[in-house]
Amino acid sequence: MKERKKSKLKIASKLYEQMPCEMQNKQQYKNELLWALKLSGIGKTLNIYKSHQHAFYITMQELNYGFTHEQSLLVALLLRMHGKELLHKPLFQSFKTLLPERETLLWLSFIYTLTVFLHEASNSASIEFTYSNKTLTIYTDKPLYLAKEKIKSLEKPLAFAIIIKDESKVPRNKELGV
Repeated sequence: MKERKKSKLKIASKLYEQMPCEMQNKQQYKNELLWALKLSGIGKTLNIYKSHQHAFYITMQELNYGFTHEQSLLVALLLRMHGKELLHKPLFQSFKTLLPERETLLWLSFIYTLTVFLHEASNSASIEFTYSNKTLTIYTDKPLYLAKEKIKSLEKPLAFAIIIKDESKVPRNKELGV
């Protein structure tokens, strides 16, 4: 279980370093992103339905020791925005003065969501990233069928392509004649 959580954080760190975020200080929000990923399953403790909403409320109420109000709000908002939509506009408008700029929040939300998608479908795969010429390429040694489907519907902060180069071949088995 610990190894799986570490792999999620490793995926996020690699992706965070590769993305062309529109942030002045690229390391400024990395800790909040990693905390959101550590807590990404917290909403499922209550109910699997609308777990991202539960995660938001739990984090807003309970994540206070060692965090500023701005940090706990950012972590909670990242947990809330998991899915197709990168920005929950009513919440963003309510807390706008305490949050990073909209573009920064969109990038953080994109990195968070893509990391969760890849981690859920990766089956402990080795994952690497490159970004150039408005193309994010994801390299992996195992198939990512489920992640491919989810990534197709994922909103992006700006227009760029996502290419997944994985081991899509069906493995051969001599005993079965395949």
